[in-house]
Amino acid sequence: MDKTPSFHASLVLRSVILVVVLSGLAGTLLIAGITRYIEPTVQESLSKRLGELVKTVENTARIACYLGDTSLATEVAKGLLMSRDVERVVIINEHGVLADFERSATTATHAATGGIAQSSAAQAYPPGTLIRELSSPFQTDSRVGKIIVVRNQASIDAQVGEAVDYIRLLIILQTAAIILIVTTISVGYIAHPIRQTATRLNALSVMDGEKLKVPGGHKADEIGRLVGNVNALIDKQVSGLMTERELRLEREIEEKRFRAIFENAETGIFVINRNGLLLSFNPAFSRAMCLNCGQAKEPVESVAGTQPSLLDQLGTQAAEVRTLIASCLQDRQSKSIELALCDCGENPRWFNMILNPVEDDLIQGVINDITESRLREAHANKLALTDPLTGLGNRLGFEHQIDQLISECRLDAERNFTLMFIDLDRFKEVNDSFGHDVGDAVLVHVARHIEHSIRKSDYAARLGGDEFVILFPFVTDKAVITRLARSLISNISKPVVTAAGVRAVVGASIGIALVEHGDLRREDIIKRADTALYAVKQSGRNDFRIHDGNDAVQIDG
Repeated sequence: MDKTPSFHASLVLRSVILVVVLSGLAGTLLIAGITRYIEPTVQESLSKRLGELVKTVENTARIACYLGDTSLATEVAKGLLMSRDVERVVIINEHGVLADFERSATTATHAATGGIAQSSAAQAYPPGTLIRELSSPFQTDSRVGKIIVVRNQASIDAQVGEAVDYIRLLIILQTAAIILIVTTISVGYIAHPIRQTATRLNALSVMDGEKLKVPGGHKADEIGRLVGNVNALIDKQVSGLMTERELRLEREIEEKRFRAIFENAETGIFVINRNGLLLSFNPAFSRAMCLNCGQAKEPVESVAGTQPSLLDQLGTQAAEVRTLIASCLQDRQSKSIELALCDCGENPRWFNMILNPVEDDLIQGVINDITESRLREAHANKLALTDPLTGLGNRLGFEHQIDQLISECRLDAERNFTLMFIDLDRFKEVNDSFGHDVGDAVLVHVARHIEHSIRKSDYAARLGGDEFVILFPFVTDKAVITRLARSLISNISKPVVTAAGVRAVVGASIGIALVEHGDLRREDIIKRADTALYAVKQSGRNDFRIHDGNDAVQIDG
């Protein structure tokens, strides 16, 4: 166990104490002596300067007193007051005070009576006040007045203080320089063996077990102890290096294994910061985002040395992903989102992106192509909602569509719609006469006529057998509906010639329900259209009727 070093065993302690004590004592004595000398010297110098200042305006003051010109006397007084050493200026001639200005006064007093002059002349002025008798400019032995200049003692004291402070600063700097020089010498004495030790340390072959030698004369002081500590550290360092080498080899093996997985994985892997900048990503991610095919939404690197941005590749979905990034970092939880993008050939693709916070400002993400599953799902949904014979919607699709229109109408009364029921006339006769193949051909023919007669926003479905329905969003105008119904009846009634040369003719009965408010149920709307259709059947078929809902029994045709 090391003992606390004594005064004689510490070179640094001896050197520092010696330098500080001697330099501080010398500096203190020098400051005290020079301060006592400099103050009266500066006072005397400032008094001489004031006398020279008065001498420069003495001739002008004589003329002012001789002429009794208060304006000229005022200018002289103001000129003297421009010096910070002057507190007050009084100019008097034999008739009175011509000018009396004081630095601290806001106004000046001018007088022309002898009584005032005597009062001013009799005033007691502070010690050090300069009083000059003024003679006539033409007769030097003729007295015409006097000029009295009161010193600005506060300013003079401040200047004396500044001069003393300046001298003190010089002495302090000189003392500091001495301390620095002496300390440098002391440190040099101490630093030299340390430098030698450092040089030897740099040349050591640590792995071979070499040790430092203690410099001569330093075995018992700090340098000797330092060398001993360094040798002990070398032993620990050798042991640590061996352990580190083994760990580094293991880490390199793990990194190579991870890199192989990272580079060859089919799943896109990436790391971004809170601003969406891509810090790293694997080839699968690059392929998914089309970063290297020239079809990216934005250049991968617009400026050399900058990271590409994930958000720049997402188009209109960038805002949603930016919000997801912020939520992921704030909640410290995984977040996921499905994205609709385009591949390098502008074909639509769907991806599932999962974000995981890994550090305060970093997120690790994975992206999987779910296009095939989405297409399978969409195909399955289409099959579930599509009539396989005609390609129109089926009953389930119709129910979904009308429910959606009813919900929209409840939210907004202007989103009205019309339901049209179509039932084919004489279709059973065609089936019975020509068989189901011809009947199916007739159904397909009718479906195509319906598709060609409606808008893309309209919806047509086959409910089964020879029953069809059409939904017209935003259409409740009877004139428009009448024109559509007549056109459909006319087209459907045209003869159908099959591929086998069979000629079949059917007609169409149409029942129509107008939906102008959202408080009706699906069953109510279907019942109204069915009621209108029944009225057509009763009246001879191949016609249409409109049920407007104003009266349950009112039928319009």
